[in-house]
Amino acid sequence: MTHYQPAQRVQVFDPQLQRYIEGGVLTATSSCVRVSLDDRMVPINVDPADHFRIQPLDVPPCTGCTSPLCPDCEPGTHGSRR
Repeated sequence: MTHYQPAQRVQVFDPQLQRYIEGGVLTATSSCVRVSLDDRMVPINVDPADHFRIQPLDVPPCTGCTSPLCPDCEPGTHGSRR
């Protein structure tokens, strides 16, 4: 089981929209978190190991992980949430 719990509020990064979308956890296992996003009709599955795509709603912005995959960071900046 992941650290995500049913009914927990989370945010998921949408690479197409280049922004986070808020939603609620429906179910969570070690390999999948099923999330109902506030602006989508159909729930989505998110890999909990992909911590750049899903995070609890109360998590502060990235503090400069420097990963090229991190949606919060741009080269040469720290925590520049879009």
